[in-house]
Amino acid sequence: MPGADDDEGLKVVLSAQQLAAVLSGQSINLRYENLYQLIGGRFHEDFDLFGNTIEELVLSFTCECTPEEINATVAEIDRFKSDHAGNLDAAFEENFGYQCNPTVWEQTTEAFLDKLKRLLLSE
Repeated sequence: MPGADDDEGLKVVLSAQQLAAVLSGQSINLRYENLYQLIGGRFHEDFDLFGNTIEELVLSFTCECTPEEINATVAEIDRFKSDHAGNLDAAFEENFGYQCNPTVWEQTTEAFLDKLKRLLLSE
């Protein structure tokens, strides 16, 4: 039985949103973990607990983040857009679609990600 100091086992810690996604059959791409925390943690069916606009939701997210986490989220937005330049809408749907649909916010996927980035950088 592995002990607490055993380095042979892989430990993965999931947020409540990530666990819910896994249990519902969604895959979690840890390459975009901070971006997932923002989208999954704020742009879900109970978003109004944190705000009613994209600006308010991003502000509520940044209030709980370190500057390093904010910068990592911005980097992940850039990486996500670069990784999926030819199929951004489909990739967003696959990774975050069960939580968030940018068209509900009157945004294209690219405009939505750009707005998140701009707001994160303004904090």
